[in-house]
Amino acid sequence: GVVTAASGTTGVSGYMVLSTGVSANGNSGAMFVGSGTSSSGRGGALYVTVGSGNSGSGGELVLSGGDSAQHSGGRVVIKTGYGSATTSGSLYVATADSGANGVSGYIVLSTGVSAKGNSGHMLVGSGDSTSGRGGAVYVTVGSGNSGSGGDMIVTAGATSDLGDATALGGQVYLSAGTSAAQTGGRVLIRSGVSTQQTSG
Repeated sequence: GVVTAASGTTGVSGYMVLSTGVSANGNSGAMFVGSGTSSSGRGGALYVTVGSGNSGSGGELVLSGGDSAQHSGGRVVIKTGYGSATTSGSLYVATADSGANGVSGYIVLSTGVSAKGNSGHMLVGSGDSTSGRGGAVYVTVGSGNSGSGGDMIVTAGATSDLGDATALGGQVYLSAGTSAAQTGGRVLIRSGVSTQQTSG
């Protein structure tokens, strides 16, 4: 392997840079990091991990697309593998469990702020099926054993436009699926059940 030497008693270990050079005219060079293809077996795994420590916060892992002065910034694409005969690979995104005296980490899924025009859309959904049902989408709040249950808040966007008399706040749509042969889907809204007191 390629590693830097361990640090001394009062220093840090050396850092490692894998980078292509700067380009004066045209694209800079691409970089490929990956395992090879197997003709009889599984493709080799690729691990990118941050080492553990015992002081301060854990080290960060940052995946960032490139900036552009003239066009759109670079994309960050995370895509699982294709299974030509069976199921495609799963994508699992989760924070680690908390320690004895903390809370688990939070997850933020958000588009950036727009200086001119609409901010970016966010789409969360399952794919279509050509032979079967479309996959379900679950948005749930975890259970607890102290205090009230966690809230679920769905809020449309506000507007501060005072110059347009037709500018309305954003709408919230709840729409069930259509059916070509039977009744369309139902929209069910139910309050929570209490085993000791009145339901919500």
